[in-house]
Amino acid sequence: MQWFIQHYRDSRLFKWATNSTLLAVLIHLMIMEVPSWLHRAPIYERWLVDQRSEARCESLPEGSRACLDGGAEIRVRFDGSTRNVEVLHGTVSFVVQNDTRPFDVLAGRILVHDVSTGFLVSMQQPDLTRVAVTEGRVRIVAPADTDLRSQFARGLEKAGDIRSRC
Repeated sequence: MQWFIQHYRDSRLFKWATNSTLLAVLIHLMIMEVPSWLHRAPIYERWLVDQRSEARCESLPEGSRACLDGGAEIRVRFDGSTRNVEVLHGTVSFVVQNDTRPFDVLAGRILVHDVSTGFLVSMQQPDLTRVAVTEGRVRIVAPADTDLRSQFARGLEKAGDIRSRC
């Protein structure tokens, strides 16, 4: 046993492992890379449904607002790199807070990428979606292909792919 311990202490692996550079690299990986892995999990996920006949406005965690008309239903999913909202039914207006993360809205077969601030999405039927810009600019992808829809659903950090198609 003594021979094994002495042999291990004389090995390159032991000398390399005790090197301060290796320790610094490991600490860097723990501090810088682990949080980015954790950002893949949704930070905020919520379903909003308005079954009343009057409009209802909700503040989203980063300061944006979504106003749902009666019968509207949306799914909100934010993580460290994206802000995704899916309009499942009804009319929803958005006033988007400026943020480094993209704000994308999927409604039926279109994807709306917010460039500036306010817009309205109305989806009364699965194949009929209307977008009205109330302030600023938006980019629209229509029809959103299956690949883009699956990226949106997974909340991947593929915002560059979405923006390049707009």
